[in-house]
Amino acid sequence: KIQPLGSRREIVERLLVLLEYMRRTLSIESVDSYLENIEEMDFIDIGLSSKWAKYNCGAHSELEYGNCFSWGEILTKEKYSRKFYTLSKKNWWKADEYYDIGNEICATPYDPVVWKYGLDCKMPSKLDFSELLFKCKWEFHYGNKMKPFYKIIGPNGNCIFLPFAPLDNRKFFEGVLSLYWCGTVSPKSNSLAYGLLLSDISEYNHITRVFEIRERRRYEGGYIRPVLRNGMKVM
Repeated sequence: KIQPLGSRREIVERLLVLLEYMRRTLSIESVDSYLENIEEMDFIDIGLSSKWAKYNCGAHSELEYGNCFSWGEILTKEKYSRKFYTLSKKNWWKADEYYDIGNEICATPYDPVVWKYGLDCKMPSKLDFSELLFKCKWEFHYGNKMKPFYKIIGPNGNCIFLPFAPLDNRKFFEGVLSLYWCGTVSPKSNSLAYGLLLSDISEYNHITRVFEIRERRRYEGGYIRPVLRNGMKVM
């Protein structure tokens, strides 16, 4: 379990002042009501600089998909396009007209993990994903009902499981294309953010499996695997 952060009350008060619409949308009327609704999350040390959650944000088991989010939004929805993206300025003739919410949204009011699990954890950064890619062993497996997932084995032998949660929460992409967001925006355009893209595509009797960090449109629907904030301990 995560170890409580001592000064969370003051930090939450500032978050609620910064984003009044979040209070209305999430029915958060006070700091106490926020703290009462914080859920627990289990974390594991796999030998990297960050401790990784066992489950996706919103999930309650290792291979459950969890909640799907557009980048920078804290609520799930049914449709994922620019039209339904709350952080788009809706100037359709300008491709990059998105609200600037910072180059790194980890542990900010735009991080869904903060609102779901509290201030001790956050969404991963691009650096966290880089460590996961280059310092770990990735094994492809099929789970229940032939749903694919990756077993990611860290340098110390411990592991986490990453399911192929479907892009945009669409059944069409299940087992084929999956996106996991990090909190880092692309320097090329504020309409793009970095994510971990998983693909398992079969063409002409040939299967291509790819896992890589890619720039994706912020309005796309992706999933989040939380990490423990530095200084917190796995209990």
